[in-house]
Amino acid sequence: LLQGELQQVTHLWNSHIICNSRNAVAPSGRPLLMYTLPHLFGRQDYLKEVSHQAVEACKVECLQRGPYPCDETVFNLCCLIMRTSYTHPAQQMKP
Repeated sequence: LLQGELQQVTHLWNSHIICNSRNAVAPSGRPLLMYTLPHLFGRQDYLKEVSHQAVEACKVECLQRGPYPCDETVFNLCCLIMRTSYTHPAQQMKP
């Protein structure tokens, strides 16, 4: 159910038209076209190909290796900030 709603929102966003604006330097058009064909909007394509090996190396670097999802000091600092602002950690949703 949630996946279907996310796909609808994605489609709606990517296909809507961004209008011209007097106050913006940004181009106008449909986001999906602006992303996939930037030259049509007077922009440069900054996408760069990367090897499968580089992608796999990034995935390995992003794996949680211990009891903390990040550096222990950063984790403890975030917990302190959350306690002082009376917020709670997000609960992970189970599939």
